[in-house]
Amino acid sequence: MFKRRSTTIPESARHILNKIPRRFRDDGLSWCPDSIFGFRFGWAGRIHDWRYCTRCHPAGSMTQAWRTFSDNEIRDNVAAAVPWRWRWIKHLIRFFLWKYGGIDAFDSCGPDAGEYCRHNIPQPGWMKTGIAVSNGPGNTGSKTQ
Repeated sequence: MFKRRSTTIPESARHILNKIPRRFRDDGLSWCPDSIFGFRFGWAGRIHDWRYCTRCHPAGSMTQAWRTFSDNEIRDNVAAAVPWRWRWIKHLIRFFLWKYGGIDAFDSCGPDAGEYCRHNIPQPGWMKTGIAVSNGPGNTGSKTQ
């Protein structure tokens, strides 16, 4: 339907992709197509999924500020990966993720997910010891046992 176009992964995104463990399982851009108008953005979805996985980050880092950063990062990565005249696609992807992304995906890989979460990441030590940080309403960041 659309010819395949060149997507240049920004260097900052490549650096993050190299940090993500090979065993990490992502679903690309979730319900948003990984390829839009011939540009491929599955790598941007991989970064976004990694940012949203509780088990990949220190205890207490899943805050609303982190979520906003992650959502803005995917927009910026997409804009940096395409020629200038195609940068409007960043808004399309943000809309699709907002409309069709997993609402409960952020901070969803807690202890209730089992030994391995949906991303194939085992429980980190801080999670096994029962130390968690509240990220509920108010985002107090208070530790609970």
